[in-house]
Amino acid sequence: MPRRLIQLIAGLVTFAFGESLIIQARLGVMSWDVLHQGLTYHLGLTIGQWSIIVGALVLLLKAIVIATAVIWVKWTFPRFRQDQLMAFAWKVLTPLALLQLLVAGLVAIWL
Repeated sequence: MPRRLIQLIAGLVTFAFGESLIIQARLGVMSWDVLHQGLTYHLGLTIGQWSIIVGALVLLLKAIVIATAVIWVKWTFPRFRQDQLMAFAWKVLTPLALLQLLVAGLVAIWL
């Protein structure tokens, strides 16, 4: 475990060092770094601090959107009993799977 942690930290440090060299050379940066650079120039925190803040906000926003979607789907559709799911699988999905197998075989023979 410590070896992996050291490799992770070394990779992050290497990436951050490369990004800082690109910014210092004014070669252009990635779109998120442009946002961080603009926030740095206008609001005074460092690029690293803005990177952490923006990353945390984006992660929080994604978590809220995914949780809302999951709750919405769970509350919108009814729950099925196990016997209903098994009946659906045997009466609908199994014939569809066999039909798909037959069509795939015919297409393979035809072509």
